[in-house]
Amino acid sequence: MSGAMIGFTSFLLDIAPEERRPTYVGISNTAMGCASLFPALGGMLADLVALQEVTPNTHSILSDGLRDLGYIHTSNSIELAKEVELLKGPRRYGVLLASRFPLKVADPQLVSVPWQERLLSATVSTPSGAIEVCTIYVPTGSGNGPVKVETLEGLYDHLAKEAHHHRILCGDFNTPQRELESGEVVTFGQRIRSDGTVRTRSRVHGTDGRRWDEAERNVIRGLEKFDLPDVFRSVHGFGRKEASWFSFGGKKKRGFRLDHIFASRRLRPSEIYYDHAPRKDNLSDHSPLIASFYAAKGTTGGEVNRGFCADCGPPPLFSRVAMAPGDLLCGSATRFYRLENST
Repeated sequence: MSGAMIGFTSFLLDIAPEERRPTYVGISNTAMGCASLFPALGGMLADLVALQEVTPNTHSILSDGLRDLGYIHTSNSIELAKEVELLKGPRRYGVLLASRFPLKVADPQLVSVPWQERLLSATVSTPSGAIEVCTIYVPTGSGNGPVKVETLEGLYDHLAKEAHHHRILCGDFNTPQRELESGEVVTFGQRIRSDGTVRTRSRVHGTDGRRWDEAERNVIRGLEKFDLPDVFRSVHGFGRKEASWFSFGGKKKRGFRLDHIFASRRLRPSEIYYDHAPRKDNLSDHSPLIASFYAAKGTTGGEVNRGFCADCGPPPLFSRVAMAPGDLLCGSATRFYRLENST
């Protein structure tokens, strides 16, 4: 343990900008938690990384560390927040994008969502052309009332339109409740009866159940008609069961696939998978999602050469994108994501 502490402290001082070293030392437990993620993120060899549940305590540490890994273009929603004093309690979480290619951040006001720190959009200039990338952490329904529904509705309204450029949407969507082999999804606006039948709830956390069901369904399945299909299902179909987060309530382990990447078809995904090793190693309570694309050069074609990790975010017009959840707790906890309730 002492050797590990010496190593972490040396690494921490090495990555910390000189003027920030006192701050890094003061929050060393949090910083070390962040630092423990960098080997995993570096090993993904992605072109674009998206992180969710980044906090006011961790966003600068994560940004600095990712720059040292070659992601020299970074942005996060915490720094863009206009009312920093509101970023506490359930609103203390933001999102982060890190890219090997230049990115231009969009005005957060362009997307009408109640908690704008939960979403970040940017245009990434890749060798294959520009890609609009959006990463989001949708609030849970429990304890947040209609905020989850309003967030999904605002996201859908923003993206449900024809686009003449490549797009990627990724993040923690806190939905669906279940996926069936038929291709049907069961939302948290629905109830699964003991006999296996499904019905729409009348009310969910004080909100109309039909509205709740529609908000989740529009994003998970409805964006497909606007050239934003679910990449995992596009590649693997609905016969393959997967989960990115597990609930252990009532001594029963239940898996949910809550983390997703949606991308323009012309990005041509070649592979996508959930990397369960970081979750099993307690680096996160979510499994990062990683996707590789072979997009065409310009606006129509050409191969790309790296990838995207999905627990952190979705992929642009290159070969690999990595998305990793980002809840890093103060102290010894080093999780990317923490979902307090899966609804």
